[in-house]
Amino acid sequence: MKDQNFDYLDITSNNVLPAAGKILLAGPLSEDPFFRKAVVLLTEYSKAGAVGFIINKPLRINISDLMESGFSGTFEVGFGGPVGNDTLHYIHNVSGITGAIEVLPGIFWSGDLDELKVRFSGSGTSGDDIRFFLGYSGWSESQLEQEINNHAWIVTDPEVSTVLQISPGLWEDTLRKMGGKYSLWANFPDDPADN
Repeated sequence: MKDQNFDYLDITSNNVLPAAGKILLAGPLSEDPFFRKAVVLLTEYSKAGAVGFIINKPLRINISDLMESGFSGTFEVGFGGPVGNDTLHYIHNVSGITGAIEVLPGIFWSGDLDELKVRFSGSGTSGDDIRFFLGYSGWSESQLEQEINNHAWIVTDPEVSTVLQISPGLWEDTLRKMGGKYSLWANFPDDPADN
């Protein structure tokens, strides 16, 4: 007989360690307005801290609304996190860009913006090839590990094909694919009082 005391809100670690290229899924009980149902791609991780970008919170503004971009086409900007929200960051799938850091196979963080403009001024590139973010998510030394130990985050591997897509439903979709109680969390209401 199965245990009748199954608590689907018993948030325990899935024992995946944070690293550059992993994603963080906010726990379903997160009350932080910035990270509620957030999916954060970690682009840098070390003992000194971590940096990442929320990849599932589009701002519904175009890069051309912020600056003369030099990019032809439509490129939406997302909310990367609450740190440095007056700074612009980007991830992309263009190899060979000076200064770009590969965080996943074929997915790069930063790099020479002028080189990217040249690459994106031609045909064959689109908003599916680059993502822009205002601000970033950052953690100081041991801060992220403490938050994970306090069950604020679940660490997992992303589907590389989804990282550059603008997908507000990514938190739910990723939890469903993880299965078990994580798939139950995908249906957790925005406000538990609504249930």
